[in-house]
Amino acid sequence: MKSPIISTTLLSFGMLLASCASVDRTDLYRSYFDEPIRSEKAELSYRIEGATHVITVSGDEYWMGYHYGEKAAELGVESMYGEVMANAAAMLADDVPAEYRGLVTVKLVKRLLLDGWERMEPFVPDYMMRMLKGFSDGSGIALNDVYAMHAIPDFTETSCSALWATGDATTDGATLQIRVLDYIMGLGIQKYPTVVFMRFETGHTVANIGWLGLLGVISGMNDAGLAVSEMGYGNPDGENFHGIPMPFLLLDVLRWCATPGEAEGVVRSNPRTNSYVYIVGSAADGGTVFVTDAYEVQTFGPGDGEAPVPQLDDMLQAGHYQDRMNALVAERHGSISAEWLRDEFIPQIAMDSNLQSVVYDLDNLTFSVANAADGRRRAADQPYTEFSFPPPVSRSGVR
Repeated sequence: MKSPIISTTLLSFGMLLASCASVDRTDLYRSYFDEPIRSEKAELSYRIEGATHVITVSGDEYWMGYHYGEKAAELGVESMYGEVMANAAAMLADDVPAEYRGLVTVKLVKRLLLDGWERMEPFVPDYMMRMLKGFSDGSGIALNDVYAMHAIPDFTETSCSALWATGDATTDGATLQIRVLDYIMGLGIQKYPTVVFMRFETGHTVANIGWLGLLGVISGMNDAGLAVSEMGYGNPDGENFHGIPMPFLLLDVLRWCATPGEAEGVVRSNPRTNSYVYIVGSAADGGTVFVTDAYEVQTFGPGDGEAPVPQLDDMLQAGHYQDRMNALVAERHGSISAEWLRDEFIPQIAMDSNLQSVVYDLDNLTFSVANAADGRRRAADQPYTEFSFPPPVSRSGVR
């Protein structure tokens, strides 16, 4: 598992930067947007379900980002960004020797994050850069602050848990998937749960299950019934920032892919950063475990006894408490249900840092989400809210 926030190696580099003359990074990426922006073409709707903001936005990517940014500004995204950065600085200060703590400021944290972003940015697809620019313009948040926020996941991947099951493994042959996100509650993002349905002009509609103002996918599903579950996977040699940020890789998978096989093409073709495990599953086309790092992608299927975690028939699973998971699924194999996953399985495998838990029903294109509460109470112990995809609209170019 990664250290709680940014590594001490990067901290040392940041302190070196802090000792140098101040560098104005305001115009760092401005040249990217020299071309005129297209005329406005996007729509947005908003509602709230329980404590979760639900936003549906469609159209051209820049204007999708712009309208999302406008709504996010109304909902307090500037305060959320500021809170996350302040909490990150406080956590990092606690993790360094006392004599250096005075050097750890929000400005330093942003500088470290932007240093990582500058390395990842060449691998971010054009449409994602347009969305980020639109979000900045719509919300009024400086573009570099938007970039810094979106660099955080690749600095802080942690251990999580996931499962996909179908056929003989489940009750009535249902196809189910879970994503148990065990992350850093101290950042405070759990106070801003948000589901964004992204209706692109081309590609699939994506349900981005996350938090206000974060455009990449940490948990998600698309209207083809493809779902993604992600886990950090140790610290192998060669991890770097010369690749696409993980949340944008998963957004790319969900926008363009209908099957795990198509997802494999996207994962393999993109330069990657750190070591992650993904479970990508569907009802119609099965599921695949991806074990990835910056240089290699390995794939494993249901029933594969040679996988790093040997898999039972008709299911895939991996997680932080692996022995516990193995015992639970072996005992329940053949009668796994959404209710059992939600009420019994997830509470037994989630860590104390369980920020978010998701149960996907891949047959019916629905998903249920629980979020951590009051800063420290696990998502696994909170009520779930069920969501379904909005009715389809007539659009050209959707695969």
